[in-house]
Amino acid sequence: MGSVGYMSPEQVRGRPADHRADIFSLGVILYEMLAGKRAFRGDSSIETMNAILKQEPAELSSDPKLKISPFLESVVWHCIEKTPERRFQSASDVAFALETLSRSSGSDASTFVYAPRKDLTHPAWIAAIVLLVLFVVTLPFAIAHFRNKSVENRTSVRFTIESPMDSPFTIGTDYPYSLAISPDGKRLAVVTRREGRTQLSLRSLNSVSIEHLTGTEGASNPFWSADSRFIAFFSDDGKLKKIDPAGGPPQVICDAPVGVCAGTWSKDDVILFYKQQEGIFRVPAAGGEPVQVTRPDASRQEMLHFWPHFLPDGRHFLYCAGTKRRDAYKIYVASLDPGEATPLLQANSRVAYATPGYLLYVRDATLLAQPFDVATLRLSGEPMPVAQDLSYFNPTGDADFTVSENGVLAFKAGTVVSRLVWFDRKGVEQGFIGDSERYGTVRLSPDGERLAADVLDPHNGTSDIWLYELTRHTSRRVTFDIEQEFGAIWSPDEQRIVFAKDKEGPPHLFLKDLNNSNDAEELLPMSGGVQGADDWSTNGQFVIYDDQTPVTGDDLWLLPMTAERERKPTPFLRTRFNEWGARFSHDGRWVAYVSDDSGRPEIYVCSFNNPAQRWQVSNAGGNAPRWRSDGKELFYLASDFTIMTVPFRVEQVLWPALPHHSSRQDSSR
Repeated sequence: MGSVGYMSPEQVRGRPADHRADIFSLGVILYEMLAGKRAFRGDSSIETMNAILKQEPAELSSDPKLKISPFLESVVWHCIEKTPERRFQSASDVAFALETLSRSSGSDASTFVYAPRKDLTHPAWIAAIVLLVLFVVTLPFAIAHFRNKSVENRTSVRFTIESPMDSPFTIGTDYPYSLAISPDGKRLAVVTRREGRTQLSLRSLNSVSIEHLTGTEGASNPFWSADSRFIAFFSDDGKLKKIDPAGGPPQVICDAPVGVCAGTWSKDDVILFYKQQEGIFRVPAAGGEPVQVTRPDASRQEMLHFWPHFLPDGRHFLYCAGTKRRDAYKIYVASLDPGEATPLLQANSRVAYATPGYLLYVRDATLLAQPFDVATLRLSGEPMPVAQDLSYFNPTGDADFTVSENGVLAFKAGTVVSRLVWFDRKGVEQGFIGDSERYGTVRLSPDGERLAADVLDPHNGTSDIWLYELTRHTSRRVTFDIEQEFGAIWSPDEQRIVFAKDKEGPPHLFLKDLNNSNDAEELLPMSGGVQGADDWSTNGQFVIYDDQTPVTGDDLWLLPMTAERERKPTPFLRTRFNEWGARFSHDGRWVAYVSDDSGRPEIYVCSFNNPAQRWQVSNAGGNAPRWRSDGKELFYLASDFTIMTVPFRVEQVLWPALPHHSSRQDSSR
């Protein structure tokens, strides 16, 4: 139970207690050491326990004789929060906070802030420099703060916050822009994933808990209103929406079809966002019909205008112009008023303005800050590094960072470094393939002797395809261009691969003969959206792939691959919902795929000859279907990322059984 006066509230109530009860007791002792009196005391044990449950100790800073640093006091308050979730979550966090204070001296002590308990508008907070690291598996989010006119002259404080078990932070290029700091620097909106769908979650910087925002299912790419009251986001139902974090359902601002990626909100309640291939549009924050503001200039070989970002005056904005040549991407400054846009610099990157006068952008996975005058709209000096090894995707300049008006910077650092590991049916590790790399999609050859894998170069933000010989333990790279090359599938004879490549535009399909060094052959022209190869039928006749369009989202198409047929694609599944991740069964009679027509991704199996004849396989969300080689079993990833398996009885029709964890199957199978 603990000594009366030093017990945590959960111990007083007789509820289960963990290590955070010890942190509470430590805070009580720290308070007594500083104040010279107990934090909680009554005339009897009962009164003392009531004080622990219902009363707050006197503030240390209220006694001028004590001269206690407000930042040391904030550490004490953070230890003795009434609920365990609001305290420090580990003793190492407490130790780090105290060590940071002990290293600070004199005026430097005012640069330390750890989850202030009360007023975040206190001048000491505004003047602070904070670096907050949220580890997501191996992906940290970081928060920093600029001070004065020098980025180099800064200090930082670090501590770790893990994502909730039921809602990990999103990773990868599907949701590249996944966090947004409020303009007042007090709250961080993060895209998380729950039950197979994304949603917005909110973390106040003076809290240790994350709040999930109801009604934001399917959200991506959030951004804040200038007054920090609303969060806008793009929804997977093709809408741009806004929500008040204080309460209430989301409100639709306008239609925003698939291909919309990022927006910015001015102090005059104007929103800018971009549509792929079309340019940048404006819309009132209250809602209305979008009006085009910029259009890609064909004379400059521009294909895209993206990543708009308002400057402080609410009239001028920054954007990136993408061309067919990736080394010719440029950052421009433009105005809502008529006039020509002015080029500022060359960069494949999102760009943002940071107080008191910097442009932030990424080059070679390094976040840079370059002096910028908002009055003259001119850059000066040389860019200075702020952070290295950012999560970065070169083809579209995706870089996960965001900055507030008072200089709080949040960014996602690094990319997932993974291993290719063999497991048996009981989930026991059996060995691994190759070295630890930044792997993307992987695909075994039909005979199981080779593996094709995407490997990301973290510096240039693009991936290439590598082949791994599993019996000889060797590997070789098979694509070498500067473009993004990914998602290889094997031909039945294992002599060729089909993959996606973003040559001179959005990714589309290419064919590579593995027996010669010739360049890959373009299979399909660009469609305007992203294409991705899914599977090659065992009889060699068809490649099934997904293609993205602004009207119907992701659809499944068939491409004939034999000499007898004209290489002309035909739609296989084309609905107003998204379908992707298709896999042929071993005999080619059935196709497993993913669809979100139920409101979340689920696994379906349909007849190849009659796609309308289908069965739902998963029952609680699913992705990435994979057939066993004899077609009698289908594996997939559940929404909690566990591997599930569904046995099938194949007759004239398909009879799927109930899904269950694959580890429950006999390992001999």
